[in-house]
Amino acid sequence: MLIKIKDNKGVERWVNPSYIRVVRSKKAVTEIWVQGQATPILVTYSADEVAAVVNAAGAGDAPLLPDAPLADDGTATFLTLLS
Repeated sequence: MLIKIKDNKGVERWVNPSYIRVVRSKKAVTEIWVQGQATPILVTYSADEVAAVVNAAGAGDAPLLPDAPLADDGTATFLTLLS
């Protein structure tokens, strides 16, 4: 099971949640530390929101979180789960 994470720069990564080692709030961003990466993935979600998605992915029931505010037409892209 993989989680699609879009960082603050718009780069998409598919990450196995079992390799996520630390989710930490720092200033206005949340750091997602993944085993094997020298730097964290930075996102604008709260640490609680990221942790909820990671925990749900382990259980096979991840929620969808918009990775950007809804547009005027009501559309958004999502932090998604691939199972």
